[in-house]
Amino acid sequence: MLMSRVVAGNGVFAPEELLLMHDVLDRACNLLQVNTKSDRAEDIAWHILTIYQGGIVDGAKLLDIVVDGYLTSLSSALSTQGGKPHSTLAGARAAPANATPQNLPPCESAGTDPPPPPV
Repeated sequence: MLMSRVVAGNGVFAPEELLLMHDVLDRACNLLQVNTKSDRAEDIAWHILTIYQGGIVDGAKLLDIVVDGYLTSLSSALSTQGGKPHSTLAGARAAPANATPQNLPPCESAGTDPPPPPV
């Protein structure tokens, strides 16, 4: 599990905390169309860990912050490069924060990854 690898050495987490962060990572990857085996997914996992350690422990809020931050940075990067956002990413912003993995497409079937957010 990517999330388990990312949190290793960055604190001690209860199993339910790891499951929550992993679930947020899966949902974020689905919404953003990022392959869970990509470097971008690892960047998102680090972002999730940082926000979680900052005190945001509600899954829906965590997902909203991660997706919104990613889309904002993507939009900013595209505007400075004169590009246009990918149409499915624009729709991801409107997705409900309580979306479940059952009603989202699997990350592995996603196409190309959008550019990563600036670090």
